[in-house]
Amino acid sequence: MRGKGSTLGLSLLPVFMWILIQSIVVLAFTPAMLGLGNLLSVLGLETQGFYEFLNTNGSYLIYLLMDGGVLIPGIFWFRRLPPRQEKRRGGFFGITPGGILLLVLAGFGLQMLSNLFLSFVFEAFPGLMESYAQVLENLGMNHPAFLSLLYTVLLAPATEELLFRGLTLRILEGPFPFWTANTLQAFYFGVIHGNLVQGGYAFLAGLVMGYLVKRKGTLAAGVLCHFGVNFSGVLLGLL
Repeated sequence: MRGKGSTLGLSLLPVFMWILIQSIVVLAFTPAMLGLGNLLSVLGLETQGFYEFLNTNGSYLIYLLMDGGVLIPGIFWFRRLPPRQEKRRGGFFGITPGGILLLVLAGFGLQMLSNLFLSFVFEAFPGLMESYAQVLENLGMNHPAFLSLLYTVLLAPATEELLFRGLTLRILEGPFPFWTANTLQAFYFGVIHGNLVQGGYAFLAGLVMGYLVKRKGTLAAGVLCHFGVNFSGVLLGLL
């Protein structure tokens, strides 16, 4: 069995892989889009609409490419890990239709608890509200478009659950007890959100979703709950 020190190092690799792919996408996006625009121009096609689309949706395209780019190696890596002993059979990835509904509703409940947490934080530290509002604006949570919804509601839950509850948690569960492994992966999950406010409730949500994956024996449990969190977040942003 791998030692605890080497396991801790290995458990960081999914995050490093994600950061590497994010960096490649960010660096390559502008040259690639300029090249595509030049190609359209050479072909005699109208480019004004293309550049207007990039101006409005460029950040969402980057998010989609970053997460989409990590799904392929992430899935191959995940398939090489030993399956969970708790893995269930039948239903949707081992979850009954009623279980699917309960997991999505659990995500709604987590979102409500997050909002309660945020109300206390902003009451105590009102200066944090501005930076957090900017994060939501960048993600298109308050004025969702098709691409921002595709990223926020569908792709982000699948990618983040694969990385943290699929890869990181499974790696850590080798030499560590479950709750130690779960706390570590939730800590990583909080840190990668990049700001104190999101990181706080992401850590708590990560603990819950790690428990659900362990309890249900399938990564789909985390994805469904995460979907509920993000989808209800979009609805609340609209309201």
